[in-house]
Amino acid sequence: MDNLDVRLRRATIINIVVVLGFTGLFIFLLWSLRALVLPISVGFLIAYACFPVLKAMRRRGLSRGVAIVILVGVFSIALFLLAYWIQSLNPDEKGQLELRVVMQYKIDKAYRRLTGSDSSEPSIVYRFLGADLDPMLDKIDDTLFLSDQERTLFRMYREGYKNAPPVTDRVFGYHVANMIAYKGRLAERYAALELANQDPDALRPEAKHIQIPWLQRARELASVWVVTPLFFLFLLLDDGEIKRNLIRLLPNQYLELSVAVIERVNYALGRYLRGTIIESALVGLVVIVGYLLLGFRAEWAIILGTLAGLLNVIPFVGLIVASVAAAAYALIADDITPVLPFIRPENVVVWVIVVLVGSHLVDTIVFQPVVLGSSAHLHPLVIVSSVVGGAILFGIAGMLFAIPTVMVLKVIYGSLMSQLKAYYII
Repeated sequence: MDNLDVRLRRATIINIVVVLGFTGLFIFLLWSLRALVLPISVGFLIAYACFPVLKAMRRRGLSRGVAIVILVGVFSIALFLLAYWIQSLNPDEKGQLELRVVMQYKIDKAYRRLTGSDSSEPSIVYRFLGADLDPMLDKIDDTLFLSDQERTLFRMYREGYKNAPPVTDRVFGYHVANMIAYKGRLAERYAALELANQDPDALRPEAKHIQIPWLQRARELASVWVVTPLFFLFLLLDDGEIKRNLIRLLPNQYLELSVAVIERVNYALGRYLRGTIIESALVGLVVIVGYLLLGFRAEWAIILGTLAGLLNVIPFVGLIVASVAAAAYALIADDITPVLPFIRPENVVVWVIVVLVGSHLVDTIVFQPVVLGSSAHLHPLVIVSSVVGGAILFGIAGMLFAIPTVMVLKVIYGSLMSQLKAYYII
């Protein structure tokens, strides 16, 4: 009997050491390969959302192989159409020059209105923050201002270069205003340097444009994100093998308890992920309709509304990022024609915030209770801490999957405690 007790204690110690060793190895690999966390998580999320569709197709008589081929085909076509759509929105050489001209003009105009530099007396904002805001505007102007070669090319497009539609009088007028404003600000900066007994040659009238190796960056992203469709395919082909292998590793005396915990986690996670997808789609639809009423072009309303829906999964931070993106578009766009009479181009930025805050309230009051119920109820302090901690450790992936991770841990703990009490272990 003593020998049996010694063997049992030895087996317990070995199991604990093995579990701790594999846990440490998992954490080390997770941190070392954190660049793959987001692509793998996206593949997992898409596959998890497709599992009910796969089961429904099999109930209708389709074999597993045919159903997987259909799902992979739909996924590939959707990915191709998305890439083609994004590519079609990418401005050409003329469009990029016009975009920079319009952005510089609109930002300068908004800055003058904010600081009151057009009037005889500066605003309160400028009196308190002018010393910090002026250098920021200088950097923005330096980045957006066209160089000599770009200004020559811009004038060529003004005359119909490469058979492209000529630059409109309005955009060319923006360019002229930018030239006058930038030269004036440059003269002020020269005078300030001379008064400070510094070398005025430190200022260069031409912007320094950083050439980004887009091809190299695209290859790096492709090499990382190639795991997303592979992970998606492998999970569809798995047919529960991963879960069965995990269950085989569990001790027999805890098998029933562990299976119950796994099933609860699987149910809660599936409900949360699928509910979050539906919730994000509804939020995105509400925002798209709101942007169309504000007069956004249809393609940009869809893009910014979809972005707001996707960012809705990141509490607090997503709303801020979506607001900044939409406000930036409202600031620089020239073709906004509001549908409602009380919305004007001058106050459309304010209405952008109203649309996003309104969609957030509708989401909180209607969508979350109906779609998610109480499955993802967490204390606000836990949500904020999880998002911030996830961002510090894993960047965007950490922010996206912080709440699902905390929710899974919460379900595991709750289920484990209830099962341990049910089996009179504790």
